[in-house]
Amino acid sequence: MKHEVETSALFKMIQRFDQTARFPAQVSAKEQTVTRLLIAILKKETAEQSIHFSHEAIEMHGGNGYIEDFVTPRLLRDAQVLTVWEGTANILGLEVVRLLTKHKAHEQLFTEMKFTLENVTVLSKEKALLQKEIADQENWIHEGLQLSQDLQTFHSKEIAKRLVDIYEGVHAIERAAESERKLSVAKVFIHQTFNHAIKKANPLTLKFAEDILQLSEETAAKTDEN
Repeated sequence: MKHEVETSALFKMIQRFDQTARFPAQVSAKEQTVTRLLIAILKKETAEQSIHFSHEAIEMHGGNGYIEDFVTPRLLRDAQVLTVWEGTANILGLEVVRLLTKHKAHEQLFTEMKFTLENVTVLSKEKALLQKEIADQENWIHEGLQLSQDLQTFHSKEIAKRLVDIYEGVHAIERAAESERKLSVAKVFIHQTFNHAIKKANPLTLKFAEDILQLSEETAAKTDEN
């Protein structure tokens, strides 16, 4: 769920950046600032997650995934460089803090996220969970920005992580109305990310796994046929 939602959210951000770069006069200064913020938090998150997903790919293939005759060891090595080139997590964290303290980029981002959620007509429980999370993070970031510069730097990567989770969560629920499968994906993603209460008896990941994976395989098969 994380991989799918994050990939989709990334391409949505790329589309936004493309619009900003091609037609800057049509984009307000606040919107341009939010775009810069999204680039920073998504670059950090996707780079770190690529290592995680490459490692999972090796584990899924067992011994075959580890030996050099297979492709996955190279994928893991290639993924490692993503956290280094074009901005390490520490540098991106500093960029996030600068955008928040100097340009109040988080205020515009939260405004956009709230507006998006207001227009969501599905998953009312998950929508309420996200709205509460936004309110909590608004307060948390506001308090954090009152701290000294050293402490802001110390918490910079945590701030970036909380912001990207909200952005991806809102994106997941925004696309939920497109199909029954995406609705299930959004429900699982939001509960995995924001519902900190552990449900031992009936985890949503297991409840929806068969439907989500089956539909994913059917989509891949149709793509191969085309």
